[in-house]
Amino acid sequence: MANDLTHKENNRHNKENELRLQLAISASNIGLWDYNLQSDKLFLSAEYYKIFGYEVNEFSPSIADFLTGIHADDIKKEILIKNILENTSDKPYIIHFRHLAKSGDYIWISLRGHIVAYNEKERPVRIAGTIRDISEAKSNELAIKENEELYRNLFELSPYPIVVHCEGKAVMINAAALKFLGASDKSEIIGKPVINNVSPEYQKIAAKRIEKLYKEGGFTDTIEEKFITLNGEVRDVEVLGSLITFRGKKSVQVIFNDITERKRAETLLKESEFMIRKTQQITKVGSYKADIKNRRLYFSEEAINILKCDPADFDFDADKILKILLHPKEIQILTAKYQQQVSRKDISEPFTLEGRIKHTYDKEKHINSLSKITVDKNGEPTTIIGSVQDVTELKLAEIALIQSEEKFRSFMETASNMMNIVDKDLRIIYANKALLETMEYSEKELTGMHVADLLSPESRKQYYTPEKHNELVTKGKVEYELTWFTKSGKRIDGELKIVAIYDKEGNFAGSRGIFNDITERKKANLELIKAKEKAEESDRLKSAFLANMSHEIHTPLNGILGFSQMLNDPEFSAEQKQEFVQIINKSANQLLNIINDILDISYIESHQVIVHNEQFNLNNLLNEICDFFKSSLFLEKPKSIEFISSYYFKDEDSLIISDAGKLQIIINNLIRNAFKFTNKGYIELGYKRKGSMLEFYIKDSGIGIPKEKLGIIFDRFRQVDETQTRQFGGTGLGLAISKGYIDILNGTIRVESERGKGSIFYFSISYHPAPSIAEKINTLYNNGTMTDVQM
Repeated sequence: MANDLTHKENNRHNKENELRLQLAISASNIGLWDYNLQSDKLFLSAEYYKIFGYEVNEFSPSIADFLTGIHADDIKKEILIKNILENTSDKPYIIHFRHLAKSGDYIWISLRGHIVAYNEKERPVRIAGTIRDISEAKSNELAIKENEELYRNLFELSPYPIVVHCEGKAVMINAAALKFLGASDKSEIIGKPVINNVSPEYQKIAAKRIEKLYKEGGFTDTIEEKFITLNGEVRDVEVLGSLITFRGKKSVQVIFNDITERKRAETLLKESEFMIRKTQQITKVGSYKADIKNRRLYFSEEAINILKCDPADFDFDADKILKILLHPKEIQILTAKYQQQVSRKDISEPFTLEGRIKHTYDKEKHINSLSKITVDKNGEPTTIIGSVQDVTELKLAEIALIQSEEKFRSFMETASNMMNIVDKDLRIIYANKALLETMEYSEKELTGMHVADLLSPESRKQYYTPEKHNELVTKGKVEYELTWFTKSGKRIDGELKIVAIYDKEGNFAGSRGIFNDITERKKANLELIKAKEKAEESDRLKSAFLANMSHEIHTPLNGILGFSQMLNDPEFSAEQKQEFVQIINKSANQLLNIINDILDISYIESHQVIVHNEQFNLNNLLNEICDFFKSSLFLEKPKSIEFISSYYFKDEDSLIISDAGKLQIIINNLIRNAFKFTNKGYIELGYKRKGSMLEFYIKDSGIGIPKEKLGIIFDRFRQVDETQTRQFGGTGLGLAISKGYIDILNGTIRVESERGKGSIFYFSISYHPAPSIAEKINTLYNNGTMTDVQM
C-alpha cells in the first residue's frame, strides 16, 4: 500500500515537472528536436513547428527536408552533417544559420544539439537539442554592426581631426587627427594622456570641461583652444566634446577644427584695417562705397572727417549728395561729369572728379575723388567704390608752383647763360634757349637725353663720381669744369654750377645747372701757358746758347791768337809756320761762320731779312757748294765720305730766279750738319721739280736722329745733344737759320731719320724759271717728256 502511494506521488511530481518544462519551453519560444540515427526518426516539439510558421504535425519531419531548407550562403550541408553526425564530443554545439519558413522567407535560427546515446562501438545513435528563432537579435546585431561600421567610416574619413579618450588616455584617433598632430603612427598617440596635446594655459579649463561631460553627459559648447603638435608647433583650434560609450566604458569624443590660418587671416585683417585706417589718417585720403542697388552709402572715418558729414545726414541720391557736398559754382560741371562716367559704356578704367567742398569754400578746400564703377550682367551700375582726398595744400602749392615756374621759365629763356634741369636719373627735362642753340639740338631731341651723352669721356668720369653726387645731395650745390660736345661734334669747354632740387619730403629729386662757355678763355689760358713755357724755354735755350757761344768763340780765337804768336818764334821752320797759317785761316773761317750765324739769326728774329731775287744757274751753284765741301779747306781731317749729287734739270735748263745767297746758306748749313754727324758712307745732294715747287734733299748715312728729337731740331738754340759734354760742336743755329730762310722764301722743310740709319732733309722753294727757258720747260713738262720725279 505504502509503495503504491509512493509510486503515485512520484508520478504526480513527474507530471508536474513535465508541465512546468512544457510551460517554460512554450514561454521561451524554444523548439525541441530528437533524432535517432539508427531508425532515422526525427521528433519535433510543437514549438519547433510554430517557429517556422507551421501547425503542429503539419508535415512529416525528416533530416533530408531539414537540410534542404538551409540557406546556401550560411553553411554547407556537408559541414552541418559532419558537425552533427561525426561529433563524438559530449559537449553541445551551437550553429547559427538561416532556414526556409512556411512563408517562403528565411529566418535566423540558433541550432543547439548534443549526443545523448552511443552504441557499443561508442558511435552516436541519438542526438537531441533545441532550436530558437534569433531573427530579431540577428537584425539588431547587424544594425549595430552596420552602425559601428558607418561610425568607423565616418570617424576615419572625417576631414576634421577626432580623438576618443577614456579615463584621460587616447583610445581612438582618425587619420586627420594624426596628420594634424604630426604623428606618423597611431602608437604615438594611443594610450598617451590627451591633456599633453593641449597648450598649458588651456589645460585646467579642458580638464574641468571633461569632468563636467562625465557627470552631465551630452555635448560641450564649441570653444577655442590651442593645441601643441608633436613637433612643438602651437595651433589654434575649435573644440567640440561629447560623451559616448566605447567598449562599454564612458568615453569622451573630441572633434576639433584647425583655425590657425583663419586666426592669422583675422589678425592680418585687423592689422590691415588698422593700417588702412592709420594710412588714411596720415595721407588724408578717405574711402567710400555707394551701393546703388540697395541704395546705401558708406564712408570711412577719414572720409567723414574730410567731408565733415555722415551718410546718415542725407538720403541716397547722387544729385542731392553732390549738391550738399560741392560748391554751387561747380555742381553743374561735376554733376555732368559724374553722369557722363556713370552712363559710359567703357567702365574698365577708374575716373577722377575734382572740385571744392561747399562748407569749406571760404578756405578754398579742394577735394579729389578717384572712383570705379561695377555693373551687373545687364550693364547697369551696381556699386561705385572710390577714394576721397583733401588736396587743398597740393592745389595751392600747384598754383604757386605754376606762377613760380612761369617766372623762372621766363628768366631762364631770356638768360644768356646756358641752363637746364635734370631729374634724379640725370635725364634732361628742361633746357633753355641758349643751351639749345649752343648744343645745336631741338627741345624735342634734348628732352629725355642723359647728360652723359653730351659729355666727353674724361668729363663723364669726373661728373659721375660718388663723392661729387654725395656733395651735391648733402651740400646742395657743386661745381665742375667739363667738356661738352654739340650735335655736330664741336667741343665746348665750360664751367657748370649745379644746385640740387628736393621734393617736399626732403628727398633728392634732381638738379638745376648753369653752364658758362669758357672755350675761348681756356684756349687763351692754354696759349698763355704755352707762351710762358716757350718764353721760359727760350730763356733757357738762350742761356745755354750763350754758354755754348763762349766756348765756340774762344776755340777759334785761341787758335788765331796762339798760332799768330808762334809765327814770330824763330825756332819754328817755314813749313811749320805755313801749317800755323792754315790753322789760323781755318780758325778765322770758323769764327766768321759763328759770327755769320749770329747775324743771320738776329736778322731773322728781327724780321730784317731782305730777299734778293736774281737769275742764276742752279746747277752751277750746287756744283760750287759741292766743290767747297770736297776741298781740304772745309775738312779739318779727312773722312771716308763719298759726295753724290743728283740734279733734275740739265745745266742749260737750270736757270731760275730766286735768292741765290740764301739758298746757298740753307744748303751749306744742311751739308755741314750732314758732315758733322757722318764719319763714313755718303752724303747726297739733289733736287727735283714738284709742280710749282723745287724740292731739295740732303741725304746722309750718319748716326741719325732719335724720334723724340725730330720735333725740336729746327728750333732756335736747340741741338740733339744739349749736354755740356757734347761730342759734336756747333752753335745749334744752322737748322734754325735754314728753316727761317726757307719760311721767308715761302717754302717748307722736313726731316726723315732713324737712329743709326742716317737722315734725309727735304726742303722746297717756289720754282720760278728764267724767262728765256720758261716756255721751253713748260712745253717739255706739259708734253710728258719731263716729270716731277725725273732725275
